[in-house]
Amino acid sequence: MRSNLRSICSLLLAWLLVLAAGLSAAQEIRIIHWNDWHGHVQPASDRQPRPLLGGAAQLAWRLAALRQEKPSLVLAAGDMIQGSVWANFRQGRAAMDLLNRLRLDAMVVGNHEFDFGLDVLRQRLQEARFPVLGANVTGVPELQPWIRLEVQGVSVAVIGLLTPETGRISVGGADLRLRFLAPEQTLAHYLPEMRSQAQLIVVLSHLGLAADKQLAAQVPGIDLIVGGHSHTRLAAPVVVGDTLIVQAWEHGKVLGVLDLQVEDGRIRQWQGRLEAVPAEGPGDPEVAQLVAYYEAQMADELGAGVGRTALRLDGTGARQRETDLGNWLADIARQVTGAQVAILNGGGIRGSLPAGPIRRRDIYEVLPFPNRLVVLRLTGRQLRQVLEHSLSSLPRPAGRFLQVSGLVVRYDPGAPPGRRLLAVQVVGRPLADHQHYTVATVDYLAIGGDGYHWLANLPRELPDGIADLTFQEVVIQYLAHQQTVAPPAAGRLLPSPAQPGDVRAPAPELLQGPGPAPDRAPAPRESWLRQPPALKDLVQQRLPDFLLPELGRLQTGDQPPVFQHHQVLSQSPGLVQAVGDHHDLVAVFEGQQERFDILCGAEIQIGRGLVQQEKLRLQGQGAGQAEALLLAP
Repeated sequence: MRSNLRSICSLLLAWLLVLAAGLSAAQEIRIIHWNDWHGHVQPASDRQPRPLLGGAAQLAWRLAALRQEKPSLVLAAGDMIQGSVWANFRQGRAAMDLLNRLRLDAMVVGNHEFDFGLDVLRQRLQEARFPVLGANVTGVPELQPWIRLEVQGVSVAVIGLLTPETGRISVGGADLRLRFLAPEQTLAHYLPEMRSQAQLIVVLSHLGLAADKQLAAQVPGIDLIVGGHSHTRLAAPVVVGDTLIVQAWEHGKVLGVLDLQVEDGRIRQWQGRLEAVPAEGPGDPEVAQLVAYYEAQMADELGAGVGRTALRLDGTGARQRETDLGNWLADIARQVTGAQVAILNGGGIRGSLPAGPIRRRDIYEVLPFPNRLVVLRLTGRQLRQVLEHSLSSLPRPAGRFLQVSGLVVRYDPGAPPGRRLLAVQVVGRPLADHQHYTVATVDYLAIGGDGYHWLANLPRELPDGIADLTFQEVVIQYLAHQQTVAPPAAGRLLPSPAQPGDVRAPAPELLQGPGPAPDRAPAPRESWLRQPPALKDLVQQRLPDFLLPELGRLQTGDQPPVFQHHQVLSQSPGLVQAVGDHHDLVAVFEGQQERFDILCGAEIQIGRGLVQQEKLRLQGQGAGQAEALLLAP
């Protein structure tokens, strides 16, 4: 009997030991994350009278407190060293100095990290005392593709991916020494290597939430995506398949906290939240001292008065309507360049100028990006295209919405995108489609930023005397001569529904080709959908009627359709993705008719919404490779 009892006790003890060993194998770790800080060291509110949030000292103190609660990794998801006046001062050096004191475990490079240019970025990366990642970037040797970290016995592989559109949405990203690769293929390339060396796979992403979801759906094996770029306030993680996705809003107003229980290399339980960083909370004294140190330098260099304004120049709403500040800045751009027209993207104007003295710092606050002025020559048709794209996102605000000078534009905000212009005057005369106009703008738009891709194909001139100055310094010099701001004339962008007798202008050409497009009648929709069978299979939704003038220049018959311009699909107000493996498409590319194979796989859908860009790589026979910029969800 005693022998049986001993056996039972031994078995029970062994079972308890096994159970305890299993329980001890489960490890609890914490991921602390934030994104799109843009060097905002002072507390701010997204809307008054809401309480102030953020501040560098407060963020540092809260970060340290969260770190002490359990073993943690601290990850930053890009756009950290550029944006605010404080961050732009010394071209991101102050922001990097502060980040070093926060003891980051890793950061992914964001598109705005390139705004100061490649050489400055490399200097900042050499100053970083933490790994900065960018697996899908070539030309920056200081970036690492991925790293292996260990916390509480859990091995974690962290790979950095940023938006491949950086070459088009950052002036510095257009540097020919740089190349930005597709995130999906890059991750698939590194994934086996990372999986062989770590238990958890973490993507530190500066792609935006929509792209993060797409990445999680397309590439299996990702445990966690820590995201940025879209400034999304995710109160709780999003789950796509087996992948968790988190993002922590912007400007250090909150910290993302994700607690994980990991067992046998898998996440068994998780709990995520956003932790507010209240401005009235305690702060880290060393970080506060560092902020004050650079603030004192800024006061010496940027505190000087450069002019005054008798009235408030309001920049509020520059992404969706005409503003006083936008008019004034566009007038300066037109005057100093001598151009007939000036256009500035509303997304580049941040804030307002209150009535009273204007300091250098005030100019840097409303113009935080180091853009330079250039002059383009556009036909009237191309200028119509520019204006239609500017209006296409309404009623939603968007950075592409233009502030203008030399133009009076009447438009119907309720009309379909691409057909909203009612009337345009240039310096008092009706816009003529075949006339050429000189147009001053910032280099960011000239390289194709904010979706103005076709502008990148046009030659640009650098204005005499100011070619080496940023637009910020041009405005400061202008104020030095003018001293007092004159009220800018209003009434340039006039929303109004169409009136009886209005004749809507014809749809513009979508891309400047080598010469005038042949005079062809648009092909009927149904006949195009039947020609040829391979192309018919690509279309899932009906082509909207208002796209026919743009997309209808197709040859019908037995041959594949001919598009007049190789980017014609990319500029239409719709959504186009390619399907299948190898569908023939004949296109006129740089004046030469070539046959291309579509090399990507998804479904073609054509809708009315203008959405973010994706690239479709086309393999040409005899023409090498070309890229058609498409619209994707």
